[in-house]
Amino acid sequence: MEKRCFLFEGQGTQHTGMGKQIYSMFPEAKEVFDIGSEVTKLDLKKLCFETEFDELSKTDKAQLAVFTVSMAVYNVLKAKDKIPDIFAGFSLGECSALCAAGVFALTDAFLIVKKRGELMHRCALNKKGAMYAIIGLEDSCTEEICSETKGYVIPVNYNCPYQLVIAGDDKSVGTAAQRCLEKGAKRAVRLAVEGAFHSRHMAKAASEFRQFLTMFKSVAPIGEVYSNIYGDRLTDFSHLNDYLAGHMLSPVRWKREIACIKNSHNDVIFYEIGCGNTLTQFNRRIDKNITTKNLSTTDSVLEVLG
Repeated sequence: MEKRCFLFEGQGTQHTGMGKQIYSMFPEAKEVFDIGSEVTKLDLKKLCFETEFDELSKTDKAQLAVFTVSMAVYNVLKAKDKIPDIFAGFSLGECSALCAAGVFALTDAFLIVKKRGELMHRCALNKKGAMYAIIGLEDSCTEEICSETKGYVIPVNYNCPYQLVIAGDDKSVGTAAQRCLEKGAKRAVRLAVEGAFHSRHMAKAASEFRQFLTMFKSVAPIGEVYSNIYGDRLTDFSHLNDYLAGHMLSPVRWKREIACIKNSHNDVIFYEIGCGNTLTQFNRRIDKNITTKNLSTTDSVLEVLG
């Protein structure tokens, strides 16, 4: 029997005007914006529809905006009983996946994501770091270069074959990126982010986030949830404050995670939820036989709704 897996996007897909069409067309999407605005005491319509790109790309704003639009799309699908069997998300998107799976209430998840973005934003401003996407080089070669480079630089996002993101101290990451090019990488692209996410640069944010999360109740999910940290199914939901704090410091094993879902459910169809197509592109490179439907436009959502 065919399985449905919803994939929730991470930071980086934000853009001015995001979510405006789906907000205008579906009352279920408007409901999410209204709930989030009330809970966070922020005008989420203004944040998503009017904020200039440079301002919107700041971590505290980008994460909240991406989460809002993702949950707006999900709420539209949920209202028509288009509920998946499997939930997964990339980085920030794992918080969206947990909320969609019912682990956190939507009101709580808005506060969780808001705090996550604020803590990471503050941490990044206080400790200068960088992230580069290394494209066209074997993971093992990139890993070896990181281990040999002076200072602090580590692999953090295993996106897809021949694409691995590295992060750490600004100078060390730049040096490692240059060495990757010398070893045959096709490109080394500095990411437009404020800091070295999924690395020890986020240690202070993770510590504060762990304590903050103790305020919230969590319950068992309505379907399978997969983990960036393990690259496998998440089965223990009893210590999510520790897990989500550790998530800030741990690599995103996306390539392994998608392969694990596919191997466990050979007939699975993936749906990217949000306002971009990054995960659709990753999946295509992970396995050309994977079917991923992108739901970043109202037309694509209407098609799924039938």
